[in-house]
Amino acid sequence: MELNKDNQQERLLGWFSGIIEGEGTISIQKVNGKRLVLTPYICIVNTDVRLINRCIELLNIYDIKSHTYLRDSGVNKPVYQIRIDGMKAVAKLLELVKPILVGKQDQAQLVLDYIKQRQAKYFKQDSQGRLRRRPYDLIDFGFYEEIKRLHHTVSPETIRRDIGQPIKDIVRAMQ
Repeated sequence: MELNKDNQQERLLGWFSGIIEGEGTISIQKVNGKRLVLTPYICIVNTDVRLINRCIELLNIYDIKSHTYLRDSGVNKPVYQIRIDGMKAVAKLLELVKPILVGKQDQAQLVLDYIKQRQAKYFKQDSQGRLRRRPYDLIDFGFYEEIKRLHHTVSPETIRRDIGQPIKDIVRAMQ
């Protein structure tokens, strides 16, 4: 097989998909600050800085924004983490790697579905014609619950407790 730019990038995407399968997480994170935020993300963690640098190179080729973190306790090997956060960056990466993923294809599809449905209803006009961000609804929380179920991490009751709002309050806010 002759190496050209196209199949070289395909090979790199295949390699990167394998890294996500083995060293990565595809999920939706719940952040509580001044307001609740459900953020899609992809995270890759490894102790080999060469692997991390190759991942960063690939993300740069496709102009996908990421952040890199280093955890070094001084006791164990340093641990590097790459985070791709937000709807635009995560969707861009998932569209590239989802056809190649095997074990994490369900998570990738679920996160893409969450992003698409959230973008479709993201803004609404208020009574004065200004655009306002729509609050999260039961559908959004359903995606969050489903991704946690796919990860086998917590029960729906724990998720509802962590959200910090009774379901009846969420429904009332939607009306």
